[in-house]
Amino acid sequence: MAFAYLILCLVFVGCNNNVHDVDIESVEINIEVDRFDKKLFEQPVEQTTSQYKSYNSYFFKIFTEEIIAVGEVSSPNLNQNLTMFINDAEVSKIYNDVQVEFEDLEPQIDEISEGLRYYNYHFPNKITPNIITYISGFNYGVLALDSSIAIGLDMFLGKDYPYYVNLQFPLYKREKLEKRKMPYAAIEGWLKAEFLQEKQNQSCLSKLISSGKILYAMDAMFPFGPDSLKINYSPRQMQWANENQVAVWTYLIDNNLLYNKNYGETFKLFNDGPFTSMFKLGSAPRIGEYMGWQIIRSFMQNNPDVSLSELMKIEDEQYILVKSNFKPKK
Repeated sequence: MAFAYLILCLVFVGCNNNVHDVDIESVEINIEVDRFDKKLFEQPVEQTTSQYKSYNSYFFKIFTEEIIAVGEVSSPNLNQNLTMFINDAEVSKIYNDVQVEFEDLEPQIDEISEGLRYYNYHFPNKITPNIITYISGFNYGVLALDSSIAIGLDMFLGKDYPYYVNLQFPLYKREKLEKRKMPYAAIEGWLKAEFLQEKQNQSCLSKLISSGKILYAMDAMFPFGPDSLKINYSPRQMQWANENQVAVWTYLIDNNLLYNKNYGETFKLFNDGPFTSMFKLGSAPRIGEYMGWQIIRSFMQNNPDVSLSELMKIEDEQYILVKSNFKPKK
């Protein structure tokens, strides 16, 4: 019996190799969820305007001036313009569809909150954002603001939602507009706002590393989530990326792209689309992000003393590449 118990213990220890499975039991966060979408459509416009000009003026300014673009928040016609937006037949239909699809938003909020608990664990000195939901008129999905994640619920109604089809959204974009992808999009949006480094004359390597950091952080925020949701790939795209690491890495090296700073020659590796045009039809899109992710994973595996917060502060991409000892998987 003792021998059997020892084997069982070894099996469980051997299987529990998820470095992101950290103890967040003691992490307590208080996230406010503001259903602005409901307030705007269900209470008098004057009440909403007065409330948000004082309560959350930053979000309200962004919403009126950029998201739905009905005019400046200081305009005397603001209430009239908002009323026109609310009463628009198409917008009203979209709002009703959102309320049906998200009658219970709790599962998505719970998943985002769990991700933010991991965020607070790794970055205890950073702001843990609140959540605001809104109707964007199909203009914005996720916006990271000063202290909140703003989510356009009308951008997560499913790939077959009739308005998406009628508006001729490309299939590869519609596939990203699924309800189950919202928590991942929300956390990714916040991480990019906090950590994504955009530099002038950025080399391909620099882009690989900066995008790879974000995806590695997604590993930490969703330690039990599938890779396909973290990078927003279909299962087929995920399989292609996993099976073609050697081919992609060889292409980067043979074409001297790693240190290339010419945007025109490297942007296709990072731009979204149905596939990466440098490779054949059926390849995974944004393959540069995927490869950067694998480099960062290799770096963290070979440098276990580096914490996630320390990783995000390292600016020397060459140092990360060398220390990663990265070798594409065959």
